[in-house]
Amino acid sequence: MIQEKKYIVIIFLFVLVYLVLDIALMANDIYYLNLFPLVLFVILLTIFSLDKMMILLAFLVPLSIPLREYYPDLGVDMYLPTEPILVGILFLVILKYLYTRTVDKQILRHPISLAVLFSLLWIFITSLTSTMPLVSIKFLFSRLWFVIPFYFVGIHVFKRIKLMKLYIAFYLLALMGVIAYTIYNQMGYGLWNQKAAN
Repeated sequence: MIQEKKYIVIIFLFVLVYLVLDIALMANDIYYLNLFPLVLFVILLTIFSLDKMMILLAFLVPLSIPLREYYPDLGVDMYLPTEPILVGILFLVILKYLYTRTVDKQILRHPISLAVLFSLLWIFITSLTSTMPLVSIKFLFSRLWFVIPFYFVGIHVFKRIKLMKLYIAFYLLALMGVIAYTIYNQMGYGLWNQKAAN
């Protein structure tokens, strides 16, 4: 009972500090801290319910926007919010492996998995002999954060047909929204206007 009250007080103080900081930053037109609850939700969802996170990720993929669109002078380009989530899932899978030291060998021995692993190994080998090794290593990491969540984690998620159907439904729902938005904006320029279409 005393332990529970202590946790409630800690959470209350944490929320209070967050609100004070957020209000102070918003008064100075800095709104980045408003994203903290959303980021915290995504982190907790990834840790405690990876299958639901994969379904949310399917919904977010068509809605992702390139970072360079808002910050053109930035030297890095990534699609927000999907790529940071994929990096988080990659680290979570690595931590889980380091903790449990178990891998589904049946999946790893499958011919498609062997081809994927060979491809990743080949990218690693060629990055060592590359004339621009830093660029090649970055390319390897970008392949890893796509392959591990979408292939290896996806295999475990899609063992249940219901989740597979839900994954596809959420992806199509977001994609239909993007299509409707694009057609609506295109109508303003004329649907058959070649200059606006390109």
